[in-house]
Amino acid sequence: MLLSALSAVAFVSCAGTEVGNPANPEPTEVQASIEFAPHVPKGTNGALTLDSGVIINEVWMVFDRFSLNESCEVENPTEAMPVVVELIGGAELPAPVELVEPPGNFCTLKMDMRALEVAELPVGAPAELADLSVLVRGRTAEGDAFEITLEDMDTIELRAHQAGGFALGKGRQQLLIAVLVDDWFAHLNFEGTEVNSETGVIEIDGQEDSELLREFSSELRLSFELVPDENGDGFPSRGEVAKAFASSR
Repeated sequence: MLLSALSAVAFVSCAGTEVGNPANPEPTEVQASIEFAPHVPKGTNGALTLDSGVIINEVWMVFDRFSLNESCEVENPTEAMPVVVELIGGAELPAPVELVEPPGNFCTLKMDMRALEVAELPVGAPAELADLSVLVRGRTAEGDAFEITLEDMDTIELRAHQAGGFALGKGRQQLLIAVLVDDWFAHLNFEGTEVNSETGVIEIDGQEDSELLREFSSELRLSFELVPDENGDGFPSRGEVAKAFASSR
């Protein structure tokens, strides 16, 4: 599961009768766990094969904080705690994400991204992720290895599709975020990019192919959808994506 703890709530109860002092009181707040998943199923090779022919082997994303907001204009204050998401392998490091809020209707889910220093990287994250907010590795449709790195992504904001927002009741809620990875490469043209003679990899970063990097960054920012997990399998089907109740578009 792709989860990481930003805040948690503990319910402590003393021993007593079920009537006067119930051992397991009903929750009074929303306890929302966040899970990320690509909308493309992982193949037997452990990678994602996209409609464009691009193969993605790794996707690492670094988030600094999450906030559920009833207002579309005001953000709830939250404690910063870096979270590293490995999209394909289903890992969230160092621990699962859980947001605790009063129940109600929410207009936005905001996710701040930022680069981590080497000392901040959690166990399990690659050393190459230092000073980056996004790291993607794969192969082009022609079979060339590529690596895309982004240093700064700022904030991803998912806004409710309905004017009244999306409702979250008290108790545990699973929020499934579909990441539309096909969109990242639908119009990205690798033609003319140079392969690093030392590494044998096409390197798209702030120094090389900066125009491609801007295109990729723009598509990535718009590719997050908050969807219902109707069958509880943790995978966003096309039907579930079509029913998204908030998105970053």
